Amino acid sequence: MPKFLLFAILSFVLFACQIEVAQPTANKELRVASNFITKKQEGYFRAWQKKSGIKISFLRLSPQQIRQRIKKQPWNPGFDVVWLNGLEAYSKLNGTPFQANYLDFAQIPIGLSFVPDSIDQVKNFIELSQTNLWAAADDQSFNILKAHLDFAFRNRAKSKKQSQGYQQIMSGLKDRKLAFNGADQYHTNMLLSRYDTYINELKPADKKQRIIYPQFFRYSGVSDRSTFSIVRQASNYTNAKLFFAFLNKQLRKNAKFCLRLGYKKIAPKEKLISSKTLLPLLKK
Repeated sequence: MPKFLLFAILSFVLFACQIEVAQPTANKELRVASNFITKKQEGYFRAWQKKSGIKISFLRLSPQQIRQRIKKQPWNPGFDVVWLNGLEAYSKLNGTPFQANYLDFAQIPIGLSFVPDSIDQVKNFIELSQTNLWAAADDQSFNILKAHLDFAFRNRAKSKKQSQGYQQIMSGLKDRKLAFNGADQYHTNMLLSRYDTYINELKPADKKQRIIYPQFFRYSGVSDRSTFSIVRQASNYTNAKLFFAFLNKQLRKNAKFCLRLGYKKIAPKEKLISSKTLLPLLKK
């Protein structure tokens, strides 16, 4: 082989190696801003991190802090994903734009927790304004219920019948509402509660507690949401999509995982009022 040809081949190989070395390595991290993930819950994702090779860093931030960071540095706020627990929390972002937004990512059902005895079973949330005394075990549950009522009676300004029905229900709820002083103090009354509150607080406080999920008029029930959003031009966008796919898979197939977070999947046949409909009512 001529020397000049051998030299050319060697030069090409060396040049190719230099190009390969110069390629940036894939970024194997993901930064998640969340208003609810605890240190204990962070441990639920270790197996996925090990399998995917993607390291997750959770930042515990309030919706207001998240909004301010994005406002100051919209292209690099210090996180790739905003994962919020509740539509009220999301509403406090005040229309912050995202590259991808999943507002009905998972549901946090709202039910009635109680200790089984002679309490009348409530089949529809409207009955709560007519029968048992009740208390709200968390701040979000009643606000979400009220948003559902505001939607159901959205024509009350024009309809006398709707206006009277709305006022009757709201007055009944107010008259029967008690102050919440802890799950162990309620044995003959209903506790309005999100599923995660029931799992993490009410049930541990009193093992006898049970929860039911009444219907809401013609809808399957009353439900808050978990929202998952990816910031604009996220540096780890691909990793964020992989994490979202993982979470969706857990929602479909891993009941234990959902229980730990207090979530439930939204079944195809479930009829729920959408997040898009509820959000403007929560801002009022």
